[in-house]
Amino acid sequence: MVVAVGYARGKVGRFAEKLGYVCNDKFLDNGFVQGNLDIEKFKKKLQFEEETLKKRKIVVILPDYHIEESLQLISQVRIPIWVYPLHKREELNHFEKKDVWLGFPHKRHDKRNGVDLGRDYSLKWYLKNVSKKRWWMGLWDDTKLDYLKYFDGFDTTMFYFLCTKQGSTWTGWGRRKKAGIWKSGTEILKESFVNFRKYLLKKGIEIKDFQEGIL
Repeated sequence: MVVAVGYARGKVGRFAEKLGYVCNDKFLDNGFVQGNLDIEKFKKKLQFEEETLKKRKIVVILPDYHIEESLQLISQVRIPIWVYPLHKREELNHFEKKDVWLGFPHKRHDKRNGVDLGRDYSLKWYLKNVSKKRWWMGLWDDTKLDYLKYFDGFDTTMFYFLCTKQGSTWTGWGRRKKAGIWKSGTEILKESFVNFRKYLLKKGIEIKDFQEGIL
């Protein structure tokens, strides 16, 4: 299982990487959910890094709803794991034969400012029709853990909101504990990363380490 963690940077990111998580500059979201998707800037950043071999990415989320641009990027830039966010069933036809993982948005119905961040299909449809590498996008522990056995990887920002925004430590699936006021956000994050890894291993889910960018 490949696990990418959003907002884990600097010392915290390096700590998480030692546990097998993909983070820091090795994981690149496209900014769509945050309303900051800039296709041209996104393309230039990736192409520059490809040419200079700097900050090589391992997991990159392709631009939501931008099929042609995504297909172009896949053919031009080498990335170990490209993930295309599959919002609509008809999008599948464009990527079935491409070397790309297909992202399953966590929420089915999720409209923000008139933009649909969700999907027009069920988990059952996805599992039946997507036979290649499956990626759960924006995973939170408000779903069934058993579903993860059908996937090859996922990304999450859950720890950022739980640990740094709410001051809570992740202690188990759907469980968290309010940390003491003497604990820093960094300490809470580190403890949560360790707890999450141990929990997944206990459930038979191993975090696969791709820190060298080799699949």
